[in-house]
Amino acid sequence: MGAVEVPKVATQVKTSSPQPSEDIFIHPQCLEFLAPWDRSDSDSIDCSGFDPATIQTMDNEFGVRFGDGHSIAYRYPDVDDHFANNQAFKLLEVGIDGGGSGIFSSIVLLERDRLDPNKFTVWARTPDGDRCNDGKKWVSKSTSAGFEFKAAATPFRLINPKDTTDWRNWYLAQSMANYGDKEFGRPPVFNEWLPYDDVVNSANACVGWVVRKYDYETGFEIIGVELSPHLQTELKSEDTSLSACINVWLGSQTNEEGSYFRIDDWSGRLRQLTSICGVASLMN
Repeated sequence: MGAVEVPKVATQVKTSSPQPSEDIFIHPQCLEFLAPWDRSDSDSIDCSGFDPATIQTMDNEFGVRFGDGHSIAYRYPDVDDHFANNQAFKLLEVGIDGGGSGIFSSIVLLERDRLDPNKFTVWARTPDGDRCNDGKKWVSKSTSAGFEFKAAATPFRLINPKDTTDWRNWYLAQSMANYGDKEFGRPPVFNEWLPYDDVVNSANACVGWVVRKYDYETGFEIIGVELSPHLQTELKSEDTSLSACINVWLGSQTNEEGSYFRIDDWSGRLRQLTSICGVASLMN
């Protein structure tokens, strides 16, 4: 599978002929604990309250619609998955639509109880992400030692690949803190270039991927970034703003097939940006 041919998790699924029951590992609605609005933090979940008859299937995807425009779907990784033939453990790519503009995605590793198939243990879960803001997650490699996955990235995230801040909610919290005359610290960002103000960070502005690894013994690690192909054309601009300068530089780092960089190599390349694009106060 090509690195940028993303197997997307459908959040609106069509009903088709029933799949064998053994293909359905868990009721999709039971995965709502992965949604950003859910505050539960348990390592175990009980799905006995959900009706299997509400599950809709389409090929390798299993979904359900409920509430006011809500839907949740999951699929198995479209790679050589270490857990493919394991009936107790499954690695799932999950998509959640809350009925608004956001479409959130996560990856989760679950173990199904051997005595009670409605109970599950959560062994690993990624933070949720919304579309190009760390969303559209998919597993690119799965082995006995762990798995690698990609999360969609905006220009801002590509120059801040180790940042995990939800900046939309951060700005909301900041405005509330300012209203109450309280101090609210800002997470560090590359070159003091802020998302939205200085660098494009729209949830629709996907230009690449941040590649992470989850080791079953040591946990999460960022291993690289990947730029989408054809960015030279897509990001070309006569604009002289800082955001346009950064976009043009990103386009210069890739080619027609896309480009992958190990995180150390990418960090070295980022040092070029200050001399090429200056500082925010001089560019705007």
